[in-house]
Amino acid sequence: MDPLGEHGLTADGGNAAFGKYELLERLAIGGMAELFIARSASLGGVTRTCVIKRILPQHCANRQFVSMFIDEARIMIGLDHENIVKLYDFGQVEGSYYMALEFVDGFDLVSVMTEVVTRGEAIDPLAAAFVARAVARALHHAHHMCDHRGRNLGIVHRDISPHNVLISHAGDIKLSDFGIALAKNKLTHTMPGTVMGKFAYMAPEQALADPIDARADLFSVGVVLHEMLTGRRLFSAETPMLTITKVLESEIDPPSLFRPGVPERLDRITLRALHRDPAHRFQSGEELATELDPLLVERGFERAQFAAWLKPLGLGRAPVAAMRRPLTVRLPPASLAEDAQLVELRQFLARDPNVWTLVSIGERLLQLGDQQRGMSTLRTAAAVFAHRGLVVQAVVALEPLRHLCDEGRRRDDLRALAELRAGSRRALQAAVGRIDGGEAFEMLCAADREGLGQDRDDQTVLPAPVPLFGAVGPDQFVALVEGTRVHHLPIGAVVVRELDDGDSLYAIGRGRVVVYCSPPPGEERLGDDGRVYLSSLAEGDFFGEFGFLTGQPRSATVETISEVWLLELDRATSDRLISLTPEIAGSLLQFYKERVAELLMAKSPAFAMLEPHQRKVLLARATLERKRDGDAIVSEGEASQGLYFIKAGEVEVWTERDGMPIFLNKLLEGDFFGEIGALRGGPRTANVRAIGDVELLRFGRDDLLDMARHEPRLADALERAAVQRSESSQALISENVELLRRL
Repeated sequence: MDPLGEHGLTADGGNAAFGKYELLERLAIGGMAELFIARSASLGGVTRTCVIKRILPQHCANRQFVSMFIDEARIMIGLDHENIVKLYDFGQVEGSYYMALEFVDGFDLVSVMTEVVTRGEAIDPLAAAFVARAVARALHHAHHMCDHRGRNLGIVHRDISPHNVLISHAGDIKLSDFGIALAKNKLTHTMPGTVMGKFAYMAPEQALADPIDARADLFSVGVVLHEMLTGRRLFSAETPMLTITKVLESEIDPPSLFRPGVPERLDRITLRALHRDPAHRFQSGEELATELDPLLVERGFERAQFAAWLKPLGLGRAPVAAMRRPLTVRLPPASLAEDAQLVELRQFLARDPNVWTLVSIGERLLQLGDQQRGMSTLRTAAAVFAHRGLVVQAVVALEPLRHLCDEGRRRDDLRALAELRAGSRRALQAAVGRIDGGEAFEMLCAADREGLGQDRDDQTVLPAPVPLFGAVGPDQFVALVEGTRVHHLPIGAVVVRELDDGDSLYAIGRGRVVVYCSPPPGEERLGDDGRVYLSSLAEGDFFGEFGFLTGQPRSATVETISEVWLLELDRATSDRLISLTPEIAGSLLQFYKERVAELLMAKSPAFAMLEPHQRKVLLARATLERKRDGDAIVSEGEASQGLYFIKAGEVEVWTERDGMPIFLNKLLEGDFFGEIGALRGGPRTANVRAIGDVELLRFGRDDLLDMARHEPRLADALERAAVQRSESSQALISENVELLRRL
């Protein structure tokens, strides 16, 4: 059931939580995905307004569509250009795949063109040239994007049109929607002969489904430029076939034929971009942008002039209340050293607030020998992360100080982080006052006016407490962090490999990884490399927990797609900490319930009937039992009424007839037993004993029956499982009894 109302809010009028995001308003909904304005304090540790693009629930089970969605994210994650919409984050929340994209407070180019035509006017030729130059530069960046080995990715957008050019009130131009982009690193590939894109903006070779390259996008820019200059559609017709025919055959007149005021230079540029032979077009986005430069430079037409031209059009949606206050950034304190790199970092912090930029400033100060300010800046960054509930990021932010302070000071730093996890603004201000003196924090507050810059307590929705590190007291937090190792890995590093032993648990402090596995036998490959993409993980996410907590081999490979800083906790250190600190043992059990048991239950035919939150309710009430080799778990004939779920290890199910034991079954991690007694309340019908050390989660009968009343399908599924197990056991018993009689 969709928890959101007509405008994206909950039924009671509040904002809906979606993972680490607060959904403020639904922007649009289409056939495949929906868009929301959202807010989060987890993107770089600052309060950031963004757009959530979420696949509609009915399409999340479609592997091909999900792979296309992931392809878009994998392409966009590496694109970093002022004229391209930024991708902040992507992943899934309880099976819903999403992207978190830069929010452009404005409108699309379609709205501008429509408004101008409605007024009987035309877009200023300089404004048209300004937009085309920005799109060309964005495309040049994308077309020349390389992977970590320096190989060009061959990105082609394939869908350049006014719909995908976003314009802010301040005059920024942003190219969006790489959803059907062609790239060599895509997991899914368009079938030969398939046409992707909008027909009226396609290059001829694209419309014919011939091989295309970056020059096809430049033809599309030419179409957009022609339409901006003339106020007329260039190739649009009544049907797709007629439109394609016009793309392939119709005469293309210079824009000045329809609008005499268009400079001759723009005529030449437009017609060259629209040449049907790719060899005679512009060969790169930079070449096109360079041709447009002199016209704009001579007339002094840049961002401010474009914004001034836009203003009288009165375009734009009314922003939500959280965005109505203008953002003004104060200059940073002049006391910081005027190093060129520091100046650049401070400017970047003002343009795009991010606590990691503050970390970079601290690291640069250390490099310059300013140890006191460098250490205080890093401590301030870590404190802000911890205040936001981002404790893994906080630990990584402190890592450069590990060898610069003694053991006692490091423990004090870590304990201070633990005390800030509650999100108290007063506690943050007190901590900053002790370690910073206001210099670094002032810069961050100036950049993040909507969050840290507020004098009141921060109202932004904080993420749920981090597993392990967020669930223990300050002293245990210090012990846990001191038991981890921090690794800095380059792009393309394999952290864990499928089928390897799972001896370590990892948490991502900074960066992003992808998770993939080999396709099952007989399953169609989704990409040239044969990988099946499973997920993407970023800052604050954990991985490796299944192998770490169950002792099973790794079920997938994890590889970095950016520089990554990881916290690693190995099993030997974990065992030592558990023996010394019972609270850590409880935190690990809770972590198991949240990250492993819920997944195993979801794969069970019976418990799969439940919604994720219902499984979590059951798990929260489950108790842990440990058994040693040969220990009895249940005994035939007793009145025990619990249902058992195997957390780790294996058990043997057996009965006795005429003094002879009869083996019935062997159960492993993720299996459950005892459903007959739990449902019917009668005596146990078989014995179960541990084979080696075993850990079990025990669900009480009352809890199960209470859940079954809310979800009758659970009772039906457990009853079917009980009948099947009873029939199977009776068949084995009869077979063995008959064998004994013959003997």
